[in-house]
Amino acid sequence: MVQAVRLSPINDAHIELGAQMIEYGGYSVPARYENTLEEYMSARHAAGLFDLSHLKALILEGRGAAALLQSLSATDVSPLSEGLACRVMLCNEQGGIIDAFTAYPLEDGVLCASGPPYATVCTKYLESRAVSGTGRVSVVDHSSEYARFAIHGPHAKEVLRGMKAHTSLIYARKPGFCGTYLLDGLPIFTSLSDYTGEKGFELLVPRISALNVWSRMSALGAMPCGMAALDILRVEAGRRACGHELTPEIGPAEAGFMHLVAFEKGDFPGRIELQKQRNHPRRKLIGMRSEPMNVFTPGQTVYIDGEPRGRVTSGCANPERGGSVALALIDASAPNGRVHVEDKGRRRDAVLFEI
Repeated sequence: MVQAVRLSPINDAHIELGAQMIEYGGYSVPARYENTLEEYMSARHAAGLFDLSHLKALILEGRGAAALLQSLSATDVSPLSEGLACRVMLCNEQGGIIDAFTAYPLEDGVLCASGPPYATVCTKYLESRAVSGTGRVSVVDHSSEYARFAIHGPHAKEVLRGMKAHTSLIYARKPGFCGTYLLDGLPIFTSLSDYTGEKGFELLVPRISALNVWSRMSALGAMPCGMAALDILRVEAGRRACGHELTPEIGPAEAGFMHLVAFEKGDFPGRIELQKQRNHPRRKLIGMRSEPMNVFTPGQTVYIDGEPRGRVTSGCANPERGGSVALALIDASAPNGRVHVEDKGRRRDAVLFEI
């Protein structure tokens, strides 16, 4: 049976704005509104507003939730006990990444913001590991009860000030800082985010307040932006994405995330394999730039000195610098030589750079 595409709580608002909608991970999301470049520029130089309601709101309910995540994650999630958000990275026994997401502390549990393409896999994984029959921890999908928005850019904090968010939230600098404030009597969960390379915030909003919050942020100067602009922003900033740079076949050492792995905290799935990889990864993630505006395509082969040494994982146009930019996974032993990709039978020279 074909599963129906899920809609954002503010889907009608996207349609009214003329958004070009696409299917992503089982959800209908706005790819763009009128002009991707203008949307990109708003997030770089003013305030860009994104609807991220396709991210699941999985809540691990029970006092053992944080301990469960600590036993499963390759990262240290102890900051949850201090009221801070933290990065969770679930690995398989081969050291590949099942999923990576942000977890937020709740009074009696943990909120996990898992997104496509691995949200379903992540849900089943957590359910299979949760303590069953004791009532200590349960995995509950609350996605339909919330909308999730993100606002990025140098003017983002001014928009939140207009939304009457607490000053402590607006000017927070501590990584993982998060908190809840009331808007019209309803709780808005807010946290810091730097997914675009600009200072930003994510807001988890009760479904009943979603349209009101979106409309008010738009009226305060935040420009609605689609997924196309978001992808350009994150690739430029070197941010990894699940399904591209983070997959069950790519480990933290290859993705440049080994500094997040907390070997000292004890056992977790994949620990033995990651210990083997920590100093000798087979591949490494790197940035790649080219002058022509033809966008790199995921899966394209990267040649170094004429030999195939890797592949493109993400690519996009580079609006402000010109040309195009990409993330690529290449052999760790690859020499510093001449780089090119084959694009429809044509050779495109490129330059590698560290991210």
